[in-house]
Amino acid sequence: WQQDDVAKMTAESALGNIAAVEPRTEPLQLGEAPSPAKPEKSQRAPRPSDRDLIRAAEQHYAEDRLLAAARLLRRVHDGSFLNEDHTKLLAKAGECEAFVRQLKSSVEDGGEWTKQGESHGRHNSLIYYKMGGEHMSHLNVRVETPIPSSLLIPLLSVLNECELYQTWLPSWEKPVRLGVTKSEKLRQVSRVS
Repeated sequence: WQQDDVAKMTAESALGNIAAVEPRTEPLQLGEAPSPAKPEKSQRAPRPSDRDLIRAAEQHYAEDRLLAAARLLRRVHDGSFLNEDHTKLLAKAGECEAFVRQLKSSVEDGGEWTKQGESHGRHNSLIYYKMGGEHMSHLNVRVETPIPSSLLIPLLSVLNECELYQTWLPSWEKPVRLGVTKSEKLRQVSRVS
């Protein structure tokens, strides 16, 4: 009688597996497995707890993934779990998102940018600038030009190594003395800031 029960359970298991397969309109190809049924909406994964979201956000932040950390912290329902560091992280992420929006925006949208130059050689390049800051003491430069994907990492590396600028930027003695004699990084908040 035990063999019959085992056979019955095996048959029920097989029927359960067949029932979980979606009906197909075309026949299966040789070696192709049937696709499993899509889970119903009621079978969605449970929502992560606020503590899990905060833990994951802190891990993202430790890995210099500020925006990913902020997206997780914004999903926290109970604000009492957020501390001062989380609030600073969200504020910093807001500034970064605003900066990214500014970079992605068209020059015509902002109206603050002044066209400095334009080149139509091998690649079209546009250079804009604007003054900003508390006493109009900050010069912002925007260069719109295509960059081959193979040069993106080297370009970002050069921009990040500002303390080495005086070693490779050109300098002149005549007709006037012009060049960089000293450059230093005033602040670095994280690995890639």
